[in-house]
Amino acid sequence: MHILHLSSSVALPLIADARRDGVRIIVETCPHFLTLTVEEVPDGATEFTCCPPIREAANQDTLWQGLQEGTIDCVVSDRSPCTAELKTDDFGTAWGGISSLQLGLPAIWTAARVRGRELADVARWMSTAPAALAGLAGKGAIAPGLDADFVVLAPEETFTVGPAALHHRNRVTAYAGKTLHGVVRSTWLRGVQIADAGRPTPRAACWYAPERARRGAGARGPAPTWRPTGRARRERPRRCARRPDRTRPGWSAPRARGPPRS
Repeated sequence: MHILHLSSSVALPLIADARRDGVRIIVETCPHFLTLTVEEVPDGATEFTCCPPIREAANQDTLWQGLQEGTIDCVVSDRSPCTAELKTDDFGTAWGGISSLQLGLPAIWTAARVRGRELADVARWMSTAPAALAGLAGKGAIAPGLDADFVVLAPEETFTVGPAALHHRNRVTAYAGKTLHGVVRSTWLRGVQIADAGRPTPRAACWYAPERARRGAGARGPAPTWRPTGRARRERPRRCARRPDRTRPGWSAPRARGPPRS
């Protein structure tokens, strides 16, 4: 049995009892349930709308206890973006979802450090456990023989969330104005650096939509939709046709062609 997006701590004793009875249960929760509380939601702030809903601070404390005791196995993004128009002023009709992919790691680390937890705990909840759940044998840890997927994090540095700095196509966020610990310096996928100081690298451009490759990693303005294409969907690095891999042994510039024949 897989319980997803657990937000209510009322279920924790039932889960623990079922496991003692031999029921195989996997439980996950999300960053917003561990970092946001209903007490801090301003009137009419439908960017906090999600399904299931954000709950009280006391409920959140019990969720953290369940995570630390192992009743909850992992923390997943539950990324559910939408356009600003879908976040109507009515909580009953507003789109239920929060985009947590970019901010999930610093949000969880900010809350975890206050509760005396370490980065190793966060890595286990957000990487090791989800990889094991999905059966990804080459993921979830930094170890010989595994894929070199990792981030370089400055854990004691802080930043204030500003929607304009987000890479989401639709920059609607419940974290706006919050100060979070943990600045991601770079991101690596299978040993290839795909992000540096918050910007995609030229190598990363080869993984996404052709228009992103044409614009270049340092392009300004609204970010286009990044859609993995071809083999990138299967996480296999490939050379971009528009950006030859000059680091490959034996590479040389193509010879200039002469004028066309008449």
